Parts: sequence; structure tokens; C-alpha cells
Amino acid sequence: MPEIKHQKKKRTMLTPQGWWDSPIAGKVHFQSSYERKFCRFLDEKKLNWRKNKERFPYISPFDGKTHNYIPDFVIVDEQECPVLYIEVKGMVRKADPAKFEAFPRDKKLVLLGYDELKNHLGLDVKDPMEYFRNPDGTEKRLDPNKWPYKLLQNMPDFQERGELTEELKGRLDPRQFYAIWDTE
Repeated sequence: MPEIKHQKKKRTMLTPQGWWDSPIAGKVHFQSSYERKFCRFLDEKKLNWRKNKERFPYISPFDGKTHNYIPDFVIVDEQECPVLYIEVKGMVRKADPAKFEAFPRDKKLVLLGYDELKNHLGLDVKDPMEYFRNPDGTEKRLDPNKWPYKLLQNMPDFQERGELTEELKGRLDPRQFYAIWDTE
């Protein structure tokens, strides 16, 4: 009988990825510069956090199939039970509302976007749309040999923003997270 070999699909790094060595959460894989900066923030605030591994099914608006949504982080209590799930995003993309809508209503999910990360948390993050605009507001021509051209080729919906309903905005309200650490 011939040997069956499983080939792993080689995944190219589309966004800055790496490992964060947290004194609280241990060794954590981050998938963007936003996530790396947020890991540092969580450690500085000494919050009991983890990289989330729990999966939540949702139906994709693109192919109508079931996929899994995995929020980025989770704040846990003393017994390591999830208290608050956190999604860190530069912007809401087209498929995101379906993910957020399918998230269980008995659990708390917070969306921290560019504005929340920069303006409320004070993190040094870049506006994701700056890759498409020159400082004068005109459209920027991307160099196919430089990042983020390759990223955008693999994410055709990158510029297509998703729309959150008012009900979803209420469920994803960042003030749930601010209440945990903000002592002002």
C-alpha cells in the first residue's frame, strides 16, 4: 500500500505576524501590528487576558457556507472563565457583520477599531485607509513589489467596508472594555 503524504499549504505572511511573550498570557501569536500593540497594552494594564481559541460558527455572506469566527482576545476571571471577548480591527470589512451577528448573545464581544485604539487607548496605530490615499486626499497608486499590494491582492474585499446595524453597534460597544481598565 502506498504511503499517503499530507502536504501543508504554505501560508504566506500577509500582515506583520509574530510572537508576543506576555508575563500574563504566555507566548501569544499575533496576526497584525494592531494585535501586537494591543498585547503590550493589556500587559501594561495588568489585565488577566489570553489569546482566544474558542470558535463560533457563522454563515459567510460570500459563499453561504458555515465558517468559524475566532475573536482575537479574551479577558478572563480568576477561574480562567471568559468575561469579555475582544476583536481588534482597523476597519469593519464586508463579512464582519455576519460574524458579529452570529456571536452568542449570552457572551460579551467588544469591537476595538482604529478610532478606539488610537484615540481612546492611545495606541500608535495607522489608519488602514492611508494605503489608498495620499496626504492630499488623492488616490494612491500601490507598488506591486511592496507591501501592502500582496495583502490586498489576497483580500479583494479590503476596501469594502461592512455596515453595522445600530443593534450590533450596541452589542459591540467598546465601553464594556473601557470599564474594565479605565479609572478616569
